[in-house]
Amino acid sequence: KRLRKGALFRQPAKIEITMLFTRASFAIVLLASSASLTRSQAQTQTCIPSSDVFFLHWVDNCSYTEFLERLHDEMLKETPDCSHSATVELELLLGVSAAEAEVLITNECQNKLDAQLTMSWKDVTQKAANGEPIFDQIYFNGGGIWNEQYQTSVENRVPYIPGEPSHVLAYDASRVDDVYESYAEEMKIEFPDGVVKNFDNCPLRAAMCCWVSDRQANDNNGNCATPYDTNCVNADPGDNTDLCYVDMERNPEAAGVDGGFAIYPGDNNNGEGAVHCHGMAWTNDPRSPESRYKGNNIFFVSMYDHLYTRGYVRNVPGAPMCGW
Repeated sequence: KRLRKGALFRQPAKIEITMLFTRASFAIVLLASSASLTRSQAQTQTCIPSSDVFFLHWVDNCSYTEFLERLHDEMLKETPDCSHSATVELELLLGVSAAEAEVLITNECQNKLDAQLTMSWKDVTQKAANGEPIFDQIYFNGGGIWNEQYQTSVENRVPYIPGEPSHVLAYDASRVDDVYESYAEEMKIEFPDGVVKNFDNCPLRAAMCCWVSDRQANDNNGNCATPYDTNCVNADPGDNTDLCYVDMERNPEAAGVDGGFAIYPGDNNNGEGAVHCHGMAWTNDPRSPESRYKGNNIFFVSMYDHLYTRGYVRNVPGAPMCGW
């Protein structure tokens, strides 16, 4: 926070809010300015001069309550002898009632949140624009080249380049790293519910991914090892889950059948084998960071952290790899 000393408060006040984004956080700048006070109006003055500029930084939520808390902190720092509350101070600064001030701050927060730069989910993989319109759906179901191909050096593959392996995950999924480095840390990513059915109309506000295979060696995750053609065939991810039951009727498209179920009474080699799962959840407040950046989270969990970084792929049979 920074505050610049200035002249006494003048009425009526004008508020202008600007939002700056960096690494999914933002700053709000409140600029209060006004015309001159009359003699009668001067009897009730603000503790903070109206020409001051406040830099109030948020790393989570923008709301009227947060704004008042920051204003209160600013008053304790700059004008500790002030006799009235932050609510009264804001009324005086803006020349409006407390209810009107709340509406004003709330609307400005929402306007700036709505104007935040957002990457369309279709731009994440860019597969739809390149002739693969259902690539993302297939990927989240657990299929497609990112899930099913493995690095190999066999000579009968096509195309064959002597001395060079094919299906190298770091090359094939390099777009994931590009998005993470250039976009995911700096802007909002759209949640894929409009592209992938697995996330559509989620009443639980939660999603999960489960992987059953590892396709990448030398990353300290899973047991895929080199040489790939002998030590990374049906390799396992790091096991963190005891899978008990799969209801295939809940997602017939991913299961490939209309119904049925599978029961795994044991664990590890006595049951389902190695399964690695990771879940995420968000609040019912659309302005909370958990809700606003759920697209960033599902990208990080499903594509960057577990696919690109660890090489975890494939779905539990009968269930989508990721969904709610």
